[in-house]
Amino acid sequence: MAAQRWFFAVCLLVAATVSTRAQASANYPANLQADLGLAAPPACTLCHRSDVGGIGTVVTPFGRTLMNRYGLTAGNVNGLEAALTGDDAEHFDSDGDGVPDIDELKAGMDPNVGMSGAPPPSDVPLPQTGCAFAPHSPASALSSLLVVCAGLAFFGRRSRRAGSLTRT
Repeated sequence: MAAQRWFFAVCLLVAATVSTRAQASANYPANLQADLGLAAPPACTLCHRSDVGGIGTVVTPFGRTLMNRYGLTAGNVNGLEAALTGDDAEHFDSDGDGVPDIDELKAGMDPNVGMSGAPPPSDVPLPQTGCAFAPHSPASALSSLLVVCAGLAFFGRRSRRAGSLTRT
């Protein structure tokens, strides 16, 4: 019985951690708005393939710059601030149009699209990732984790009962 309580306590702790990590990346647009004094939060497509976001979907020059040049990782709000500070200090220009990324963002422009109107070929390589679990929301992460925990608890209980029936 004590082992079951310990198991469920661990499951709840992991669920809380997973849901917090998912929220942290979802807060990036609001953090960008606050850190740079933007009129509105940028769309997730500033860095990601689509507004769904997720691990392995950072495809834009600006997003790849923040990850590869400044070490930004998923769910690291402090890392986002450090990456923006580094990009601003270097006056880095991800799209090669002569205007630094942060200046473009503050002016309401897209740091992924050069003067020609098309994204430039980037010398910043696309991040390589392996398999990952990328929930669309903290609620889906929590519900997925709880289903896994419930399944483990159910099958663990069944195997203990089956073992106790065979003992003499």
